[in-house]
Amino acid sequence: MTFTTDTELDLTGDVFEATDASFEIVGVEVKATKAGTGSYARVDFESIEEVDGQVGLKVTENYNLSNPSDDAVRIGRRDLRKLAIAATGSPIGTLESLIGRFVSGRVSEDSNGFRRLKNIVTASTEVEEEDVNEPAFG
Repeated sequence: MTFTTDTELDLTGDVFEATDASFEIVGVEVKATKAGTGSYARVDFESIEEVDGQVGLKVTENYNLSNPSDDAVRIGRRDLRKLAIAATGSPIGTLESLIGRFVSGRVSEDSNGFRRLKNIVTASTEVEEEDVNEPAFG
């Protein structure tokens, strides 16, 4: 179908509501970027509570480890540090040490329709911003 400004759209249907839930980290992998100029940590999460009518909702987040953009690396490592502290209590360790750990967060849908896990916290307290100033894992 070709879309123009006068194409009639049917935008009815279910809308995903942002939901707070607990997740288990079920996988980690270091991958090269598509451009081959960097790498990122791919972290797979699975809900242990009902989200959008199902337990076991899978969500994947990517964290830049190396990239020509210093900002991308800073943001990726900052967010990975926040995840590590929430999951293990420490910013030091291996990516594999995250597997089997539990975190809570808000899962929502981004503008492309992908489910994203944000505001990651431990079961009892949110990670403070001053705890995430240094990069994780290096």
